[in-house]
Amino acid sequence: MNQSEAFRRLIFDGYSRRIVALMSKIEELVCTRIDVRLAERLLALKNSSAHIETTQHALAADLGTAREVIGRALKAFERSGWVKLSRGVIEVTNPAALAALIGAVRD
Repeated sequence: MNQSEAFRRLIFDGYSRRIVALMSKIEELVCTRIDVRLAERLLALKNSSAHIETTQHALAADLGTAREVIGRALKAFERSGWVKLSRGVIEVTNPAALAALIGAVRD
């Protein structure tokens, strides 16, 4: 690395990009409420028919939290009429409300 400035720059540029990505992910996990992160994930996964074939366990793994936390948030969304839950499927019934939740926190 001492002999090639180009190689050194390549290595340190790669490290810096990865550190920035890691810090952004940590900030997202620590600073963003789980219901907002879940709403974002549901909207990202939603297909044209509004059905998402996934499990609470898979969502928890994606969002870096416990399945029980995801279950409580999904139940709250269901009580609000935003989603409909069935085994292995989540139907987004009110995507505008999920988007409003995200927008209210981001603003």
